[in-house]
Formats: sequence, C-alpha cells, structure tokens
Amino acid sequence: MKKIYGIFLLSLFLIPLYAKEASQQIVRCKDLEIKLVSRHYWNMNSLDFAGVNLCRSRSYFGNVARFECGWVGTGHKENKIGEKELKVEFFADGKKFTPSGKAVSCEKFEMKKSSVLLDLHIAYTFTLTPGKLVERAKVTVLRDTNVKILYLFMHPWLAFFEQALCKNSDGTEEIINFNEKSDTKTFIRKNLHSICYTANKEKIKATTSVKTITPAPEGKEQYLFWNRGIDRKLYFQPIKNQSLKAGTVFEYEMSVDIERM
Repeated sequence: MKKIYGIFLLSLFLIPLYAKEASQQIVRCKDLEIKLVSRHYWNMNSLDFAGVNLCRSRSYFGNVARFECGWVGTGHKENKIGEKELKVEFFADGKKFTPSGKAVSCEKFEMKKSSVLLDLHIAYTFTLTPGKLVERAKVTVLRDTNVKILYLFMHPWLAFFEQALCKNSDGTEEIINFNEKSDTKTFIRKNLHSICYTANKEKIKATTSVKTITPAPEGKEQYLFWNRGIDRKLYFQPIKNQSLKAGTVFEYEMSVDIERM
C-alpha cells in the first residue's frame, strides 16, 4: 500500500512538468491587447485598443506565401503543409515565459519566431509596447523556388475604418475611401511612406509604415488594400511571380501606431 501511495504522489509531482502549454496567449500593454493562438502557428488572432476590437479575428494575420501547391503559412492548412520547424519564444519585460492561458500585462512584450514555409525560412519578431506594435520578417530562400505571391504583415482592419490616408514617398497624398458594401475591390499602391486608417465614429487611427532592411530581388514591393465589406485587409507584398535563388535574403519591418483622434 505504501508503495502504491508513493507512486501516486510522484505522479502528482510530475504532471506539471509534462503539462502542455496553453493554446492561446493574451498580452496587454496598457490600452493595447493582442491574442496569439497556437492553431495559427502563434500568429496574432486579435487586436484591441481601449476595449475596442480593431481587427477581424476570423481572418488571417501574419505572413503567407503562395507556391504551385497553394498557400502556406499563418492559418492555411488546406494543403496539409503548414509552417514547419516552428520555434517560438515569449518575453514580458525581458523575462521569458511559457503561454499559460492567463493574460499577461507588461510594458514590453516580444515574440521571437522561426519557421519554414515550404522553400522559405522566416525569422519573425513581434514587439508590443503601449500604443505601438512592430513586426520584423527576415526571409531566407532555402532552395531554388518559384513564388507566386508573398504577403508579409497582414492586418484585417475592421469595416468601421472608413478610409486610408496614403502618404507617398514623394510627399504627395491620396485618400482611399472604402465602400460600405462587400465589393471586394482591391487597391494597389507602391512607394508609400505611410498609411493611416481612420475610424471617425470610434475616433481611432492606426498609422502603418514599412522600413526596408534588405530589399527583395527586383524591387517589386507594393501594398494591397482589399475591401471585403467585413474588413479592410492590408497586405505588404514584396514578391510576386518571381523565381528566387537559394541563399537569397531580404528583410522588412512594419510598425503600427494606434491612438485616439
């Protein structure tokens, strides 16, 4: 009986050591709150500001590529490939932690992620501070490949954002007004300095800018705005219909400042 009781106590001690990590993690930095989920390879799944949800949670965030076999990355699992060799680390105010399912509040949150999207390796860093999020992606081509499309830093802004103010690199400006209906219209723009999404009723604006660390081959970077009625999705597209050589490296960083109007 003593032996059985001892084994029982030992099993209770070992359970926490082998417990699975949580399937999601909520992080709060003052007015900003995000949710990361494991089923989407720890990409962001929601973004809130001062209690207001800004992005559509049933859409895809993060980075995704389209090859001959289809889409690979973020939540795309239809071709049964997904992101491979996934490694993720989480830090709150510089201290490493494991997702527990409990919300974490801090002044600075950082996620370091490494994964393979078929023929591309992406080293991705996500940083959250009060009023600001920064994403950085370093892409390394593992083998010669043809990439139909590569999207980085996808953000499905909700439909209450009525317009986007685009500031061009030459100093000129343009306002894109979104239709309230789901017209699935796309707007393609190049050479942008920044993009400011505005929601007049909610009195919130989100200003996005992309910095080139190392440019992709051929310099075909462009932005795609997709008005789907349910959201105003923004894509940064550094690659379209290109043959890439093994060893090619390119890197970009997107920052988003969110504030009241």
